[in-house]
Amino acid sequence: MKRLKTVTAKSKANLERVIGHTCDRPSALTVNRVSGHIAYICGSIIALHDPQKNKQVRFLVSKRNRPFLCATFSLDGKHLAAGEKGKDPSIFVWDLETFTHAGELKGHHFDVQTLAFSHDGNLLVSVGHAQDGNVFLWDTKTTTSGGIGAHSSSSSRSSVPLAKGRVSGPTHRVAFSPCGTAFVTCG
Repeated sequence: MKRLKTVTAKSKANLERVIGHTCDRPSALTVNRVSGHIAYICGSIIALHDPQKNKQVRFLVSKRNRPFLCATFSLDGKHLAAGEKGKDPSIFVWDLETFTHAGELKGHHFDVQTLAFSHDGNLLVSVGHAQDGNVFLWDTKTTTSGGIGAHSSSSSRSSVPLAKGRVSGPTHRVAFSPCGTAFVTCG
Protein backbone atom coordinates (compact mmCIF):
# COMPACT_ATOMS: atom_id res chain seq x y z
CA MET A 1 0.00 0.00 0.00
CA LYS A 2 1.37 3.39 -1.00
CA ARG A 3 1.35 6.15 1.61
CA LEU A 4 0.20 9.61 0.67
CA LYS A 5 2.31 12.60 1.62
CA THR A 6 0.89 14.49 4.59
CA VAL A 7 0.24 18.17 3.96
CA THR A 8 1.55 20.34 6.77
CA ALA A 9 1.54 24.05 7.58
CA LYS A 10 5.05 24.18 6.09
CA SER A 11 3.71 23.33 2.61
CA LYS A 12 4.21 25.93 -0.10
CA ALA A 13 0.45 26.45 -0.64
CA ASN A 14 -1.49 27.95 2.24
CA LEU A 15 -5.25 28.10 2.41
CA GLU A 16 -6.35 31.68 2.99
CA ARG A 17 -10.10 31.55 2.43
CA VAL A 18 -12.88 29.06 1.98
CA ILE A 19 -15.97 30.08 0.07
CA GLY A 20 -18.94 27.74 0.24
CA HIS A 21 -21.92 27.71 -2.05
CA THR A 22 -24.94 25.53 -2.71
CA CYS A 23 -24.37 24.68 -6.36
CA ASP A 24 -22.09 22.15 -7.95
CA ARG A 25 -21.41 24.01 -11.19
CA PRO A 26 -18.94 26.63 -12.39
CA SER A 27 -21.77 29.04 -13.27
CA ALA A 28 -22.60 29.37 -9.56
CA LEU A 29 -19.47 31.46 -8.97
CA THR A 30 -18.48 34.59 -10.89
CA VAL A 31 -15.89 37.35 -10.53
CA ASN A 32 -16.46 41.04 -11.17
CA ARG A 33 -13.47 42.04 -13.32
CA VAL A 34 -13.80 45.69 -12.29
CA SER A 35 -14.25 45.53 -8.50
CA GLY A 36 -12.72 42.09 -7.92
CA HIS A 37 -15.79 41.03 -5.91
CA ILE A 38 -16.84 37.41 -6.07
CA ALA A 39 -20.52 36.48 -6.31
CA TYR A 40 -21.60 33.03 -5.26
CA ILE A 41 -24.93 31.34 -4.83
CA CYS A 42 -26.29 30.37 -1.42
CA GLY A 43 -29.76 29.02 -2.17
CA SER A 44 -32.06 31.99 -2.82
CA ILE A 45 -29.32 34.49 -1.92
CA ILE A 46 -26.30 35.69 -3.85
CA ALA A 47 -23.43 36.70 -1.60
CA LEU A 48 -20.95 39.33 -2.78
CA HIS A 49 -17.55 38.73 -1.25
CA ASP A 50 -14.71 41.27 -1.22
CA PRO A 51 -11.49 39.22 -1.18
CA GLN A 52 -9.35 42.24 -0.23
CA LYS A 53 -11.43 42.82 2.91
CA ASN A 54 -12.03 39.09 3.32
CA LYS A 55 -15.71 39.59 4.04
CA GLN A 56 -19.13 39.42 2.51
CA VAL A 57 -20.13 42.96 1.58
CA ARG A 58 -23.65 42.55 0.18
CA PHE A 59 -26.46 40.03 -0.22
CA LEU A 60 -28.84 39.97 -3.18
CA VAL A 61 -32.05 38.14 -2.37
CA SER A 62 -34.48 36.40 -4.70
CA LYS A 63 -37.75 38.29 -4.97
CA ARG A 64 -39.55 34.94 -5.27
CA ASN A 65 -37.63 33.10 -2.53
CA ARG A 66 -36.51 30.47 -5.03
CA PRO A 67 -32.97 29.09 -5.31
CA PHE A 68 -30.59 30.44 -7.91
CA LEU A 69 -28.58 28.14 -10.14
CA CYS A 70 -26.25 30.49 -12.04
CA ALA A 71 -24.95 34.07 -11.98
CA THR A 72 -22.80 36.35 -14.11
CA PHE A 73 -21.43 39.89 -13.98
CA SER A 74 -21.52 42.26 -16.93
CA LEU A 75 -18.00 43.02 -18.16
CA ASP A 76 -18.28 46.67 -17.07
CA GLY A 77 -19.05 45.40 -13.55
CA LYS A 78 -22.27 47.40 -13.30
CA HIS A 79 -24.80 44.56 -13.43
CA LEU A 80 -25.28 41.05 -12.09
CA ALA A 81 -27.73 38.57 -13.60
CA ALA A 82 -28.87 35.39 -11.86
CA GLY A 83 -31.04 32.52 -13.10
CA GLU A 84 -33.41 30.56 -10.91
CA LYS A 85 -33.76 26.83 -10.46
CA GLY A 86 -37.08 25.01 -10.88
CA LYS A 87 -40.23 25.26 -12.96
CA ASP A 88 -40.91 28.55 -14.78
CA PRO A 89 -37.73 30.23 -13.49
CA SER A 90 -36.93 33.92 -13.79
CA ILE A 91 -33.68 35.71 -14.48
CA PHE A 92 -33.10 38.67 -12.18
CA VAL A 93 -30.75 41.54 -12.98
CA TRP A 94 -29.39 43.97 -10.39
CA ASP A 95 -27.81 47.39 -10.86
CA LEU A 96 -24.64 47.14 -8.77
CA GLU A 97 -24.12 50.89 -8.46
CA THR A 98 -27.38 51.26 -6.50
CA PHE A 99 -27.93 47.59 -5.57
CA THR A 100 -31.46 47.83 -6.90
CA HIS A 101 -33.45 45.34 -8.93
CA ALA A 102 -33.12 46.30 -12.61
CA GLY A 103 -35.49 43.72 -14.04
CA GLU A 104 -36.90 40.25 -14.34
CA LEU A 105 -36.74 38.15 -17.50
CA LYS A 106 -39.12 35.22 -18.05
CA GLY A 107 -39.39 32.59 -20.74
CA HIS A 108 -37.67 29.39 -19.61
CA HIS A 109 -39.79 26.43 -18.48
CA PHE A 110 -37.13 24.69 -16.35
CA ASP A 111 -33.83 25.65 -14.65
CA VAL A 112 -31.75 28.48 -16.10
CA GLN A 113 -28.41 26.67 -16.44
CA THR A 114 -26.05 29.42 -17.54
CA LEU A 115 -25.92 33.11 -18.52
CA ALA A 116 -23.51 35.49 -20.26
CA PHE A 117 -23.46 39.21 -21.00
CA SER A 118 -22.08 40.41 -24.33
CA HIS A 119 -18.81 42.38 -24.14
CA ASP A 120 -20.63 45.70 -24.57
CA GLY A 121 -23.27 44.70 -22.00
CA ASN A 122 -26.14 45.26 -24.43
CA LEU A 123 -27.12 41.59 -24.67
CA LEU A 124 -27.64 38.73 -22.24
CA VAL A 125 -27.91 35.11 -23.36
CA SER A 126 -29.60 32.49 -21.18
CA VAL A 127 -29.65 28.72 -21.61
CA GLY A 128 -32.22 26.48 -19.96
CA HIS A 129 -31.96 22.96 -18.61
CA ALA A 130 -31.94 20.09 -21.16
CA GLN A 131 -35.67 19.52 -20.41
CA ASP A 132 -36.26 23.19 -21.26
CA GLY A 133 -33.95 23.29 -24.28
CA ASN A 134 -34.40 27.04 -24.78
CA VAL A 135 -31.72 29.58 -25.55
CA PHE A 136 -32.84 33.20 -25.29
CA LEU A 137 -31.11 36.40 -26.33
CA TRP A 138 -32.22 39.41 -24.26
CA ASP A 139 -31.81 43.14 -24.91
CA THR A 140 -30.23 44.79 -21.85
CA LYS A 141 -29.77 48.28 -23.30
CA THR A 142 -32.79 49.50 -21.35
CA THR A 143 -31.10 48.63 -18.05
CA THR A 144 -29.59 52.08 -17.52
CA SER A 145 -32.75 53.94 -18.54
CA GLY A 146 -35.55 52.45 -16.51
CA GLY A 147 -34.50 48.85 -16.09
CA ILE A 148 -34.62 45.69 -18.12
CA GLY A 149 -38.13 45.19 -19.35
CA ALA A 150 -39.02 48.87 -18.94
CA HIS A 151 -40.33 48.80 -22.52
CA SER A 152 -42.73 45.99 -21.64
CA SER A 153 -46.35 46.77 -20.81
CA SER A 154 -46.39 43.99 -18.23
CA SER A 155 -46.57 45.06 -14.60
CA SER A 156 -44.04 42.34 -13.70
CA ARG A 157 -41.43 44.14 -15.82
CA SER A 158 -40.85 41.01 -17.87
CA SER A 159 -39.13 41.31 -21.20
CA VAL A 160 -39.59 39.58 -24.52
CA PRO A 161 -36.40 37.95 -25.86
CA LEU A 162 -34.85 39.36 -29.04
CA ALA A 163 -34.23 35.85 -30.36
CA LYS A 164 -34.97 32.25 -29.40
CA GLY A 165 -33.12 29.03 -30.16
CA ARG A 166 -32.90 25.46 -28.94
CA VAL A 167 -30.19 23.17 -27.59
CA SER A 168 -30.49 19.40 -27.87
CA GLY A 169 -28.70 18.38 -24.69
CA PRO A 170 -27.26 19.54 -21.39
CA THR A 171 -25.43 22.87 -21.54
CA HIS A 172 -23.07 24.01 -18.80
CA ARG A 173 -21.55 27.23 -20.16
CA VAL A 174 -22.23 29.94 -22.70
CA ALA A 175 -19.89 32.70 -23.90
CA PHE A 176 -20.01 35.53 -26.44
CA SER A 177 -17.43 36.03 -29.16
CA PRO A 178 -15.22 39.14 -28.64
CA CYS A 179 -17.09 41.03 -31.38
CA GLY A 180 -20.45 40.14 -29.78
CA THR A 181 -22.03 38.86 -32.99
CA ALA A 182 -22.08 35.20 -31.93
CA PHE A 183 -22.07 33.02 -28.83
CA VAL A 184 -21.16 29.40 -28.20
CA THR A 185 -22.61 26.85 -25.76
CA CYS A 186 -20.88 23.80 -24.35
CA GLY A 187 -22.00 20.97 -22.19
